[in-house]
Amino acid sequence: MAGDVAFGGKRLSEGDGHFNESWKPDGFDTRNIFLSPSIRYAGIDCYAKPRSYKDKKTQKTYEAKVAFQVCVRPESYNIGKETVGAKFRLDPRFDNQEIEWYTKERGAVILYGVLIKLAKIS
Repeated sequence: MAGDVAFGGKRLSEGDGHFNESWKPDGFDTRNIFLSPSIRYAGIDCYAKPRSYKDKKTQKTYEAKVAFQVCVRPESYNIGKETVGAKFRLDPRFDNQEIEWYTKERGAVILYGVLIKLAKIS
């Protein structure tokens, strides 16, 4: 969570281009764990930054994105709207007004999967 100190002494901060303490809407608290029930939202480039991956065996190049799949304890989180400035519906299963969830309760979030998307570039 932004503001925490990680192993090795590095202080965690908000990602580039994300709201932070000096640039945010009134009342927005950046010191939360942010989640989404939508892989389409979680997979947006600002959240799942694309990285290039070259398969050594086939020599093909892929764009890779990673997201965590988590369980969240019911009633431990708040529901908010998207914060990427979308002008269209991001996921047919979720309204843009309820696609970003957030909590301060670290123990309410349990990692149980790593999702990897590979898209062939060449």
